[in-house]
Amino acid sequence: MSVVFKQIVENIGALSSSEKALMTHCLISLLESEQDKNIDEIWAKLAESQSG
Repeated sequence: MSVVFKQIVENIGALSSSEKALMTHCLISLLESEQDKNIDEIWAKLAESQSG
């Protein structure tokens, strides 16, 4: 576990609800952008495998 992650976990309780919501939004956005890079290719391969 990185030092930065430990600091975030230790201090997350001090954030307001709106700050926690913003942090959550930022994390989800980062995860979605990483997944979306190859999603069309993945779906096309899955469709091909299901049809044949």
